[in-house]
Amino acid sequence: MDEGFTVGKLKPVNPDDPRGATRQWQFPPDWPMIQITIYHRHAGQKFGQHVHPGKDPSKNPEMLLIVSGRMKVTLVGLDGKEEVVELGEGDYLTIYPGVKHSMEALTDVIIVEPRRTHFNPAFPDTVLC
Repeated sequence: MDEGFTVGKLKPVNPDDPRGATRQWQFPPDWPMIQITIYHRHAGQKFGQHVHPGKDPSKNPEMLLIVSGRMKVTLVGLDGKEEVVELGEGDYLTIYPGVKHSMEALTDVIIVEPRRTHFNPAFPDTVLC
């Protein structure tokens, strides 16, 4: 029976990852936004340490919203200059292709990433650094 709404649960795609859960909310391809990825990272966990070439439209640019918690982000711009920022609830970050970035959860943190493409682990558009 169609009630005009759907209730569901997003299960982690990485249930054994010690950093914390990652969930992917995927939508039909004809929608303007077709996935939201939700990252839950535990305090003290480091993640990122990579750069995106920008071949994936979802990483050109990459956009992150901090839902709760605090994290430190280290960015190395195209000019090689390093900048460290601390982000908390309600802050967002836009990272353009070619910018190296690494992150550390200062507290348990929840981050939301809207995507224009479904994540494909075979082609992550990510280069470790």
